[in-house]
Amino acid sequence: MRRALLCTLLFVGCVSTPGADLHNFALRPGVKARRYLSGIATVHKGGLLCAQTATVHGIKFDVDVACSTGVIVWVETRDPRFRTAEGLSIGRPMSDATAIGTAADEGFRLPSGWIAKPNSDGKIEAFSSAESPTR
Repeated sequence: MRRALLCTLLFVGCVSTPGADLHNFALRPGVKARRYLSGIATVHKGGLLCAQTATVHGIKFDVDVACSTGVIVWVETRDPRFRTAEGLSIGRPMSDATAIGTAADEGFRLPSGWIAKPNSDGKIEAFSSAESPTR
């Protein structure tokens, strides 16, 4: 029993990365952006949102923050090194996400909270916290 548990823990640790579970991620929507963010922001949406990049343990994320409050409203990654808690990564067939997720506006929401977004080739091209605020 202990050996099985250890093997399971090791396997999960190998396939997921920081932010794998959006619900516990430091850059999740609703929290105040304090670290990881770049010092340069592009203001958009009429001055409401500040777009920044963040790197967490070598993985790049795009982040939109409410300029007036510093609260994160959206986060996305297209980094091929990122792994969700389910073990999905950029470039995997979108059918992997549809098998375990529920339909969302721009893709399929996974149990980890991430939305897997497809490209035109039927592969996962990004993981996002929600639909893009720039739509």
